[in-house]
Amino acid sequence: TPTLTDTLEPTQTLTPTLESPAILDEYLANPFVVKEIGIGYTSSWMWEYEHGKFSGGKIILEALPNWDPYFITNETFPTNHAILVRFSRKSGANFNMGIQTGEFDTTNFRGWSIHGGDITTMSNREGANWLGYQPLIGNLTLTVNDWYTVLLAVKDDGDFLAVVWDSADPTRAIQYHQSFDSSWIGKDWQFRVGSKAGEVWVDSVMLISFDGY
Repeated sequence: TPTLTDTLEPTQTLTPTLESPAILDEYLANPFVVKEIGIGYTSSWMWEYEHGKFSGGKIILEALPNWDPYFITNETFPTNHAILVRFSRKSGANFNMGIQTGEFDTTNFRGWSIHGGDITTMSNREGANWLGYQPLIGNLTLTVNDWYTVLLAVKDDGDFLAVVWDSADPTRAIQYHQSFDSSWIGKDWQFRVGSKAGEVWVDSVMLISFDGY
């Protein structure tokens, strides 16, 4: 007669918690890493993209004109969340990196973006209207081939914060803060990076929740 053996219960595998970078405490109240958005072909389902590739643990946007190269997250995120991105660029790169909601060039579109090139500015859009360039304030000038970290945060009251700092020296930073009307409130957002010229590299993207600034 066969001997019955005990069936072992499956062991639960816990997902490791990503540690929130200490620098976030300078800008956000109670920051918490919700998830890391994958960089690589195994995570390509997280992205819609054109004229770019995953290579060497990085997103690489190619050097093409007319803003054709881009990566945008397929999933959206709500207010009281932020995107944290580490990036670098080659000489001649001209790029936008930001969060957006709605269909581009329609009345419901909203875009909160950092424009990088020879200078670094905010370049935001409301509907079909471009809101112009606004300078980020601080003690940092971005240079080519160095690595920087971008924080793009949106509160549930239409209050937005953008910060860029030197990944090797976070005391060198620039930032911009702006509040918008009710047409910017209650939206779900996507992260997008696009390029008009030169190569742009991204090697880390995280979604952060927070309670305030």
